[in-house]
Amino acid sequence: MTLLGRVVRGAGLERRDLTSTLANPSSWLRDALASSSTYTSRSVTPENGLQLVPVYSAVQLISSAVGQLPLVVYRRLDDGGKDRAPQHRAWSMLHDAPNPEMAADEFWSMVTMHLLTCGNHFSAKSRNALGLVDTLWPLHPSRVMVERDKNGDKRYIVDGSATATDFDILHIKGPSWDGLVGWSPIQMARQSLAGMMEQEEYSTRFWNQGAIPPVVLTHPGRLSDVAVSSVKDSWRILHAGAGQSGDPAVLQEGMKAETIALPHEDAQFIETQRWNDVRVAQLFGIPPYMIGAQTGDSLTYTSTEMQ
Repeated sequence: MTLLGRVVRGAGLERRDLTSTLANPSSWLRDALASSSTYTSRSVTPENGLQLVPVYSAVQLISSAVGQLPLVVYRRLDDGGKDRAPQHRAWSMLHDAPNPEMAADEFWSMVTMHLLTCGNHFSAKSRNALGLVDTLWPLHPSRVMVERDKNGDKRYIVDGSATATDFDILHIKGPSWDGLVGWSPIQMARQSLAGMMEQEEYSTRFWNQGAIPPVVLTHPGRLSDVAVSSVKDSWRILHAGAGQSGDPAVLQEGMKAETIALPHEDAQFIETQRWNDVRVAQLFGIPPYMIGAQTGDSLTYTSTEMQ
């Protein structure tokens, strides 16, 4: 199997010579075991972070915009200037198609998406007979860990077992603490995103119950535990779900139904959701209106064009 095949498929290129155990983990294992838990005890990952509509909208907006930008190869001129070099060997790879299966716009859009969600992009390099890179094959960031060996040299661990170097891997990273790996924006903002996920779940459950506020059923007498359970079950059967939210309630034996104040209004739920959209726009550094967020400002054609 070729070097590229071993990197892409995750087969063993070279077994790690460092001992890594749960008691004495190497850096890649510490990263793999690192908790992404939050104050809400909800785990936040790049995958489920994209399930939030404003996050997906921001990532899609930026990555598709970058994908439309041509990556041009230039050659330096004797007078210090530069000129396009479409005949250069790297032009077809960087400007047209990094590999036979992906056009350049698709590839660089994916690179941007990896950076926006995981903070890192990795591609395996394929070389021609002269040893020059002629194709790039993207790897999912979750498959690659970065660490330094005993000599301080950087190396890549693919699928926990295959070892590669910069000769084999193209690594593009975002902002970083140590210059080794980039930050994941979603992980850095996981506390805020976890709160948004909790609100999404609450809203979904609320509408699943037919958007009916909590109801207190009162009875003039004393009901047995069996009777209380039976009344509650009957109420759920009749009124749970949006399709049954309009069904009338028929109460007997002097029983009355009283609703508690609508929690969405008390907590200003809609305003909170709008603020969440603004926070996501801040996270990705784009104007809120570009992902449909409402800030309360009065936007006109002229002001939007200027922004």
